Amino acid sequence: MILNRNRPIDRRLLAFMFWPRASESAARQNLRQYLHPIRAALTPIDPEGRLPQGAPQIRNEHTWE
Repeated sequence: MILNRNRPIDRRLLAFMFWPRASESAARQNLRQYLHPIRAALTPIDPEGRLPQGAPQIRNEHTWE
């Protein structure tokens, strides 16, 4: 993940990387639970909602149904 920090990583890949023995739904649920506090910690400080250049960001383009 560090080597690909400037590129998005598919959520399914992350879920199975961290919980390889879990079912797909359990792995994705675990990932959602871990991402929630991370997103809260990355709340933008800028009034327009921008993070500083080079700050870690989580892309929301991949949604699960």
